[in-house]
Amino acid sequence: MLGWIICREGKPIPPERCVCEGVIFWRLYTPLPHRRRERRFLTSALREMYRRGVRRAVVEGDIEDEVMRAGILPVEVSVLRQALLPQLLTWVDREWQLDLRRSTVQITARRADERVYRAAEEAGRAARYVRLAVGAGQRELEEQLCRRLGLGGGGLPVLEVCLDGEACAGVPYLDVGRGCRGRQQVMLTTAGAENGKESLLCALYEAEKLPIEEIQVRFVEFRA
Repeated sequence: MLGWIICREGKPIPPERCVCEGVIFWRLYTPLPHRRRERRFLTSALREMYRRGVRRAVVEGDIEDEVMRAGILPVEVSVLRQALLPQLLTWVDREWQLDLRRSTVQITARRADERVYRAAEEAGRAARYVRLAVGAGQRELEEQLCRRLGLGGGGLPVLEVCLDGEACAGVPYLDVGRGCRGRQQVMLTTAGAENGKESLLCALYEAEKLPIEEIQVRFVEFRA
């Protein structure tokens, strides 16, 4: 069961069942817990959501620590960002004027895995060269990418795609790894889905209620 926790000013509203795009949520409206009364309300409401089976939640507002202490995990948007990587690459190429077609993109991760292969494949469609900085298994994956897709080579990158941890190339980067929402802002839009909030769209995408083709990138925060 999914939760949907919305921080806003005004009267708090205890958890209530709602449906968005065919997905059932237990939705909670709460002010930020600055005062004792607000903290007590939030603690009680989160306990009620957990009792009703909520283990993951869309969280809109700076209360993720309180949510996790209640045993509920915020929706991890890296799943959606990795699925949107072709769009993200197109957006930053155009808006940041990187000229990827003539340049190198670096994929950074802690290990070579399927995520790296997919990211390299997408980067290879957008850029002239793809370079890996992925630790264990890098050489084998480089050979595989070269053999199957003809990817490799190039000089210094103009863009880094981070699948894990911190950027290391010293160039503009896209963060699509776990916890990315707190490190780099991405604004999305779609027809129909309420708000267009990234974590909500991710929940709908994971529930197979929102095709990736219906989600559009509006803005990516520049980070380097």
